[in-house]
Amino acid sequence: MLIIAMPFAIVGTKFSEAAAAVAEEDLDSLLEEDTVEGSHSFRAMPSLHSRPTTSLSFVHSESIENQLKSLLDKLREQVADTHDLKREIAKLQSLRDNLWTSVEHSMAVLAFEGTISFSSQMIEGPWIKTAQAKRRIPEEFKYTEKSLGIFHKSYLVRRLAIAIASHWVFEMFVLLLIIANSFTLAVQNYYPGQEKHWGNVLQEESENWFTGIFAVECAIKIVAYGFVAHPKAYLRDPWNWVDFVVVVAGILSLWIPAFSFLKSVRVIRPLRSLSAVPGIRHLFSTIILSLPGLKDVVLLALFLLVMFGVLGLQIWSGMLHRSCRLTSQPLHFSPNALNTSCKGWCFDNQTMVNVTLSDNQVSLVDSTHVFDSFCRTKKECLNAWESGQEYYMWPLDTNQERFCGQYQCVSFSASTLGDEDSAKIDALQALGSKDLNGDELKTYCGSAFDSDPEYSPKVANAELVGIDLNDWFTEVDGESRNFGITNFDNVGVAFLVVFQCVTLEGWSDIMQMVQDATSDIFGFVYFMFLILIGSFFLINVILAIIWDAFCDVEEKLKKRKAEEEFELHRETLRQRQCQEDQGRVRRSSLRQSGVQAAGFAKSILWSLVFNRDKTDSNEILSQRSGYCIVNLARKIASHSFFNVGVMSLIIINVVVLSMDTYPQSLLDATLATVLNYIFNFAFVIEFIILHLSIGPLVYWSDNAMAFDGVIVIISTYEIISDLLSSSSGDTSALSALRAFRMLRIFKLAKKFPSMKILLRAGMTTLLSMGDFVALLLLVICVLALVAQSFFGGRFMFDLDDSSLVPKEDIAAKCPMGDGDKPICVPRAHFDTFLWSFITIFQMLTGENWNTVMYDGMRSSGWAYFFFFLFVIIFGNFIILNLFLAILMTNFDNQRNQLTSEPEIDAPMMQESPDSASGSGVDGKGEGAKKAWQEAADAPGLGTSGDKLGDKVAASSPLGIVPDGSSGQIDEAEKPSSRKFKEEEYFGTRSCFVFSDDNAVRRACKQLVQNPRFDHTIMVLIGMSSLMMALENPLQDQNGTLSTVLEVISGCFTAVFFVELVIKMIAMGVLCGHGDEPAYLRSFENALDFVIVLVSLIDTVQTWALPDGGGGVISVFKIFRVVRMLRPLRLISRNKNLKIVIKTILSSLPELRDLLLFSSLFFLIFGLLGVSNYKGGFYSCKDSSLEDYSFDGNVQARPGINVTSMCIPDAGVLLPGRPPDESLRFMQQQASNTSCETGWQSWSRPTTDTPVCEVHCDADKAGKHPFCQNSTVPWGYHVMRCSDCKDAFCSDDESSRSDCQSRCSDHEYFCKKAKTDSEKSECREQCEAACMCEGSCREQMEDAALCVEQGGKWVNMNQNFNNLLVATISLVEICTTEGWVDVMLAAVDSRGPYLQPKRDHNEVTGTLTFVAFMLIGSFFVLNLCVGVIIDNYNKQKEEMAYVLVTDTQAEWMAYQKALYIKKTFFVQVNVDALGPSRQHRFRIITSAAFENFIMVCIVMNTILLSMVWQPRATGALQEWMDACNLFFVIVFHLECLLKLSALHWNYFREYWNVFDFFCIATSDIVNVVEAAASSSPSNVKLAFLVSALRIFRIARLFRLVRFLKGLNKLILAFVLSVPKLMNVGLLMLLLLYLYAVLGMSLFAKVAYTGTGIYGPTTNFRTFYRSMVLLIRSMTGEGFNEIMHDLSKGDFYYQSILDIKCEVPMKLQGDFSTHDLDNDGLVDNPTECGTVLAYVYFISYTVFVSFVILNLFIAVIFEGFEESSTNETKDVINKCVENWQRYDPYNTMNIRLTKALDFIDETVGELLLDSGKGKGEMQETRWDPKSTTDMNASDALWSMYNLQYVRTLGLKIKPDGNVRFVQAVKAVIRRVLVAGGPDRVPLPTADRRRRALDMEALEAMMNEPDADEEVAELKKMENKQGTHIESFLRRDYMSTKNILLRGTMMLGNSILAEPALDGDISVALREFSMLEKVAAAKIQRRAKESMQRRRAKDADADVKSAAFGPINRAAG
Repeated sequence: MLIIAMPFAIVGTKFSEAAAAVAEEDLDSLLEEDTVEGSHSFRAMPSLHSRPTTSLSFVHSESIENQLKSLLDKLREQVADTHDLKREIAKLQSLRDNLWTSVEHSMAVLAFEGTISFSSQMIEGPWIKTAQAKRRIPEEFKYTEKSLGIFHKSYLVRRLAIAIASHWVFEMFVLLLIIANSFTLAVQNYYPGQEKHWGNVLQEESENWFTGIFAVECAIKIVAYGFVAHPKAYLRDPWNWVDFVVVVAGILSLWIPAFSFLKSVRVIRPLRSLSAVPGIRHLFSTIILSLPGLKDVVLLALFLLVMFGVLGLQIWSGMLHRSCRLTSQPLHFSPNALNTSCKGWCFDNQTMVNVTLSDNQVSLVDSTHVFDSFCRTKKECLNAWESGQEYYMWPLDTNQERFCGQYQCVSFSASTLGDEDSAKIDALQALGSKDLNGDELKTYCGSAFDSDPEYSPKVANAELVGIDLNDWFTEVDGESRNFGITNFDNVGVAFLVVFQCVTLEGWSDIMQMVQDATSDIFGFVYFMFLILIGSFFLINVILAIIWDAFCDVEEKLKKRKAEEEFELHRETLRQRQCQEDQGRVRRSSLRQSGVQAAGFAKSILWSLVFNRDKTDSNEILSQRSGYCIVNLARKIASHSFFNVGVMSLIIINVVVLSMDTYPQSLLDATLATVLNYIFNFAFVIEFIILHLSIGPLVYWSDNAMAFDGVIVIISTYEIISDLLSSSSGDTSALSALRAFRMLRIFKLAKKFPSMKILLRAGMTTLLSMGDFVALLLLVICVLALVAQSFFGGRFMFDLDDSSLVPKEDIAAKCPMGDGDKPICVPRAHFDTFLWSFITIFQMLTGENWNTVMYDGMRSSGWAYFFFFLFVIIFGNFIILNLFLAILMTNFDNQRNQLTSEPEIDAPMMQESPDSASGSGVDGKGEGAKKAWQEAADAPGLGTSGDKLGDKVAASSPLGIVPDGSSGQIDEAEKPSSRKFKEEEYFGTRSCFVFSDDNAVRRACKQLVQNPRFDHTIMVLIGMSSLMMALENPLQDQNGTLSTVLEVISGCFTAVFFVELVIKMIAMGVLCGHGDEPAYLRSFENALDFVIVLVSLIDTVQTWALPDGGGGVISVFKIFRVVRMLRPLRLISRNKNLKIVIKTILSSLPELRDLLLFSSLFFLIFGLLGVSNYKGGFYSCKDSSLEDYSFDGNVQARPGINVTSMCIPDAGVLLPGRPPDESLRFMQQQASNTSCETGWQSWSRPTTDTPVCEVHCDADKAGKHPFCQNSTVPWGYHVMRCSDCKDAFCSDDESSRSDCQSRCSDHEYFCKKAKTDSEKSECREQCEAACMCEGSCREQMEDAALCVEQGGKWVNMNQNFNNLLVATISLVEICTTEGWVDVMLAAVDSRGPYLQPKRDHNEVTGTLTFVAFMLIGSFFVLNLCVGVIIDNYNKQKEEMAYVLVTDTQAEWMAYQKALYIKKTFFVQVNVDALGPSRQHRFRIITSAAFENFIMVCIVMNTILLSMVWQPRATGALQEWMDACNLFFVIVFHLECLLKLSALHWNYFREYWNVFDFFCIATSDIVNVVEAAASSSPSNVKLAFLVSALRIFRIARLFRLVRFLKGLNKLILAFVLSVPKLMNVGLLMLLLLYLYAVLGMSLFAKVAYTGTGIYGPTTNFRTFYRSMVLLIRSMTGEGFNEIMHDLSKGDFYYQSILDIKCEVPMKLQGDFSTHDLDNDGLVDNPTECGTVLAYVYFISYTVFVSFVILNLFIAVIFEGFEESSTNETKDVINKCVENWQRYDPYNTMNIRLTKALDFIDETVGELLLDSGKGKGEMQETRWDPKSTTDMNASDALWSMYNLQYVRTLGLKIKPDGNVRFVQAVKAVIRRVLVAGGPDRVPLPTADRRRRALDMEALEAMMNEPDADEEVAELKKMENKQGTHIESFLRRDYMSTKNILLRGTMMLGNSILAEPALDGDISVALREFSMLEKVAAAKIQRRAKESMQRRRAKDADADVKSAAFGPINRAAG
């Protein structure tokens, strides 16, 4: 269906794009002309204004002024007329073009459908020409001169190829061929013997044609474009790669038979259609662009796979083969059984052998019995025997499918084996497994492998050393053991297990296997870490990367099309204005003179198609009309009573629709019909009134009204068709559409603004997901076709043992069954396209994808795992995460847009000339006042003590805020004013007793205000909460532990009560006094009050009424755990935790709206489900809930399928029951025999005559002695309804009359009765069942046949019998848990009382639930993620530091990252080391050494992964041991080398500490392994070895240092850990609360034996409760547990035949109920409760939908921080470059070298980010300065002052620069430049950023600096002290060594004061800026003085020229 619809959608898209292109170009041209002329006219207008002004300045005549004014008015009128005329012309042209486009579009569609044909004029229409022109690319760019080096552009062949390839018809033709080819592939039949099926014949006949046509297409494009050389050649387009590969593969498969396997490549041809739709192409491009970003995720995934896989391999390799065995040791079948060299228990097929039993007794055993019982029945053993080979096997106990080890094998009765296994029983008795006189068979735990340290064959028999069982690979077969696929036997399957657990599907089953086989706790910890890191983190990081890639693609597209979007926006606005003006003109023209028919048609077309939802109906209703009836209709429609009445009718209609239930509707059928007519009549009246009041055009142009109109028309047609129907029972086919009336309730959203915004945003987002849905369906179609080609017809599994059916046995074992499918085909298969599509979709949702993979691997081989891996990674991880990214982005954009609309539109709507004139005084003044008051009320801004508030007031003139006040809030608005009123009414006494100066109250206040008081209470709260975890309903309530807990609980209650009293006295109860609120005015205190009150009542009634069993109130005791939320107040100053808490609270309103929004969809689908599937999910089962087969064709009466029954004349007495419990139960009459004496034969007269099943859970039946028996279960019994009524119910005339009327026209019964006798008997049974409703449940049709023949008619857990259950079922399946089972039930459903039939309605059933999963799960639930993330980001922004600028915030972040680092170099003062030590230091710091170690780590990891079962032996094992020893030596040498070079500094680096730890633990492992090998029987040492192997792979973490991408993601995880801990704390509190509550509610519930709830998954201990809740948190089978715990007594006692009680009562001594002495009742017998639904649904909502989404938000933030965190990269670059300038790590270099270091590092950082050196800041030297070598400060004065100011460098007195100061200078320059990853900033911005950083540093030196700013100063000082002490200590240690050496030579040259002086000087640095500024000032002063002196000298010279000497000389 999808494939057939695809061409129509794509062709329609092409036509629409072409039509839009024409309209866009025409409107652009018109608007450009309008804009140009309009701009000229507007330019002329100011000149007109200016002329009178200039003339008035010179001409003083009044007449000239008046003439100019009149001339100006005339010109204005002419300009306005001209604009109006142009606007009208533009509107008409736009209307004409749009109408012509619409007509052409319709004609094109009709032509495509073949209705009409195009003429040449139509084909050459303007819209096609325009579309072709827009697609046309200049030839010189698109086509090369020669293609293939042969065809020139001028050749006819080339021109024809170009013309064909570039024509749109050719593209459409090829696309249709692709779809046709996909259709032929989809209709193939893959079942054996179906070669002549029409689908196979069609595919074979058409394949050659398709291959030939596609080959021709490929050749045409190659000739047209060229092959590969030209930039626009054929293979340069990636979209052509798929086509080329498919064509080549098709040709090879046709011509060369050896390449026939390439035929499967053709299924990927539909991928070519991706390029046909622009939206899909854009989404696919997003996926492609996100792939490079996923390389880091792939690296992280591989890291996790290796880490957890190798860890599991080392610990649990071979452990999942521990199974319960029938014998104490293996059986050895050998021809040499009598030979003494034969190992173990040796048997052949004929001799008598002696075997030594486990108790050292010798038994003589007949080998024939053993051989026939165990070897002959096993094909592998028999083949080995016949070939003369030895065979070891250890018989399995197939009844115990759990692995053993931690689980202890249990004995079972030998009678369960049956008489046919008597020989096996004799053999087992001879082998010691069965006692001689007993019936019990003992079982033993054993493993198949010799490597198992505890249960290997050698442990059972020392002779079997080195022996592995021959059948080890077949032992783990079976569905419960995942067919042996999930284990840790080798690295491949270990990786598969880890990957499956990461997807959260089936992980709990694997964990249970591991826990059964080994350790319970260790398995739980392993899988918890795997789920936390692998699933919660890794999968969400993939989502973050795809979201980031999608946003980047969107941003690039926005930048690329910025101008086009601007033009489009401008054109849209103008078009909208034209439409509005046109609408006004059209209405005025209609009122004045009318219009012609063509104009009227255009206006209708425009309003209905282009101008929808643009007309305000309220505006029309407020106008008056010339027609009285219209005015009356408008008056009615605008009246509030009318709107309220319509809304009320909508709600009542919804309620009536929801009252449809099964088996009996809550409303009488006649009443429901009448109400349906009334509602439809009312809505028709509304329909008519609205048409009269606003007109049909406005009505149908409004989307909501149009939808209502469609519903009214459909409902009217339905009523008319029902009235015209001749049969009263027949209903219209459109009756199912009644559920869509629920959509009327969307009208109520208009009453709630937030709901309205959410609804509009949700619907808009839903409609905008069309492209993604198309992409998703296309991907699923392609994957479905691929899966068909791989697995079609291969999923054939035996119904008995689930083994793969060989091809030769298919015909015999797999005959065709229901649904035209073989009976052995599983429900998830790939045999047909529809089910292949559904199975792929199922895998994308993650539901049971692992079982499909198991079937695929079993049927086709392990290699096909990669197909399923691709489906999950590409489909689930990428496609669905892309959907989530698009959904959240679109939803957020739509919501922000809708939220901002009122802020924009409201002022425009309210603006008027009067308001505009006064807005400068009133409007703006009030707005400013409100803004300032809001700023004062904001947290941290409103108090007078805030610096920012003072700055705000100071920045305002005269220190006041804009409203003229002094910035303080009015006293009347203060909260304290309310307290004054309360004190006036109630006084100031606390509790009306204690005054303020009362001594008791003062003491209470002092106690409450003491911090130790609150801390003590918190400790007591935690202790009391922990005590509740020890309380267990299964404990002995009279035991010591229970008594102690009761006493402790009473003490805690007393303490909390005293605390409550003290706080009430101190604070008041309800009325506060002073500034503190009253006790109950605080939510936390109110919660404490309720909890203490409940605890107090519980304690009192427990002690006062010890025999009351605790009462109902005792349940409330559990809510004391809520007190654990109170410690959150102590950490409220924690920024991250505050964000988490505020996020949850702030999300509640939006989540509430989202809940209402989603509930509407659930209600709609629920009503659809009730309408179609009510009563249809029942099936015939037995007591074990397996399918029960009954004869559906039995005919007790001719032509009627009913069963002959025998009914006793008196009651039947069942075994174990007294005589008063006898009832007339029916029994099936044996064939060809008559009923016994005392029994009468009876059969139903018609198939729809009811029989009744007995329900003892009903009130009436529960009073009968049969149902009150407390020792025997009720059982499942069937009676004739009249007999059932007589037994349990009495006659009631009122109920009889009601039942008679009901049965006379019943919905189901007595419709097929033809004769009067049949009707009479049928109605008699119907009336009897009706009169005893509840106790006698009627059944008919297949249900009656089932119960009559011994079956049980059982309903499915999820069903649609009523709206409530349907909604719960939909909520359940929207979590993707169990939705496949519900879908399959709907597919098989045939209706009420009918047995399901496989694939009865497979199309409607599958597509309905696929649609619901797309809307209800993918769309609605994922909105929760968007809401949580959005609110988290909002709270984070609100909590941001607002007292600093962005530059200062970045500077603070960089400084924190710098100061937090205590050590930059492992070894400093390298020059002071000895030569040998320096050499070793150079070695360990070299890149070659690190690379060598990394290679060794990788090789060691590969060696650790080289573990498989059976273990390697001989030379290979020796080689592996030698390699392991080599790596141990290498890592030890590395450690010793680093220790010798660094000494104690080795431990300063965390990675070195980690390496040392790994080496130490590896040595411990080696020692323990040696000890274990010396004593193989020591099991504890063997287990310790397995546990310590975890440290072997720990060294793998060192790879994180060198893999940059992996380091980034690990950093994201590390950054998220603190916040995840905060979220985890809240989740832990919820888990604790629900665990304790679950124990209280469900610990006593009996196991059903048919579901998940059982020995490993229960609420019977606190640990098991936590494990169950964690499992449910991941969605792993929580729904099945919920249903198991909700089963009532009828399900237990009638369906399962298990006795249960409500409540459970223990009789006798407690020890009789605690046989295993664990202090708990062994087998509780309490029934389930419906509270399980509330419990699990609330848990899922709170934890899965809220808390886990907070995890996503936190991980997103961590990923964002790691992506944008440049601090670490900058600091690492500085450290790397510094080592070149300071090779000895003295952390001090000269100023000149420091400046070179700074310039080089900054240049590299900016170049790495794409900035050139030309983009760098100011140069170092001042070009205006000149050099004077005679000046001592010449160098200082030459520096560029702005350059120095940017650095902010501080210099030591000796002229050196410390490393930290140099790094700070680098960071300052980088930040001034705009950051490493930002565009360069202009000079002004750079200087502003430098000033901001200077201001922040000045704030750091202030004594009253802000807390965060002062913290920076403390961190700086602390780091400086640490570094200086580190340098001094290292220097002193080296100095002392040298000092001792020189003292031996008698020459001591070191002096201590010099070192102290250096340290003190380091703390007295001076600013380079001050030095340079002073030098420049001094230099300028000197230059000025020199200029003055030179000037004076010149003057002296001139004066001396005329002196006496000169005159004398002259």
